Amino acid sequence: MNGHCSPSEIQDYVTGVLSPADRHRCEEHFARCRSCRSTLHAVTRIDLALRSIPVERVSPNFTQNVMNRISRELNAPLAFKVLEKLAHLFALFIVLAMLLTIVVVTGVVDVQQIGEGQSVVEQFLSGQASAVSGAIAGFSSWLAEYAPFAFGSGSLGITGAILTVVTLLALLDRFLSRRLIH
Repeated sequence: MNGHCSPSEIQDYVTGVLSPADRHRCEEHFARCRSCRSTLHAVTRIDLALRSIPVERVSPNFTQNVMNRISRELNAPLAFKVLEKLAHLFALFIVLAMLLTIVVVTGVVDVQQIGEGQSVVEQFLSGQASAVSGAIAGFSSWLAEYAPFAFGSGSLGITGAILTVVTLLALLDRFLSRRLIH
């Protein structure tokens, strides 16, 4: 020990792991040095405060329960994993569809304007990337074929269809969550 007691020596003194010879040297130094004595009192207060914090006990089955839950999540069916990964995309699609529905139903935008906008976009994209334009046209034709109610005018069919899809997705999510997590 050169001069003052080191912080680790003071900590070891407080916790009682300092060797008897080093303990005696530190006690002699504490009697003479006000700075180290002040540090000793601060470390002692911190040690007492830390020891007064109650230790949280977990159930004896905690580790096994965590491992079982991890195992269930790792062994989840492929369909659930795919749905889980695409959930944000589905949610975005649903929100966009609802916004489009609201805009069309309220009359803010006419269905013909959407078609005109699509043709402008297609013209722009044809010059830039024909692959993107083909994808948009293919998606539009798919919607026209498999969801003709989406392009109908003056009908609330699209609203009912969207609400049905949202409800079914919510029920599916709830069913899968309960089935796989519990």
